[in-house]
Amino acid sequence: LRRGGRNDDIRALVSVLSVPIYSRAYLYTTLCGLLPAMFESVMFYLDLKTAQFAPSNTPQAIRASELVSYFELPSTGGYSQLVDAIRSVLPRF
Repeated sequence: LRRGGRNDDIRALVSVLSVPIYSRAYLYTTLCGLLPAMFESVMFYLDLKTAQFAPSNTPQAIRASELVSYFELPSTGGYSQLVDAIRSVLPRF
């Protein structure tokens, strides 16, 4: 394989395509499906101000929705921090 040619372009494209892209619905479904202790671990790893979110006795679906919505705000930089926190409790995510 030669450098600087079509094969390098193909390698670059494959590396971009191999990065998973998580949709809003997929993240929400994943968070809803976590065991309560795992969900709390995600919250811990995110280290967010808990006053911004519903308390832990609120249904997990509502809390999951809040988290996904929070990471859609422009100031948060997208889902990457949320994905990293989920991966901390689900390594194969």
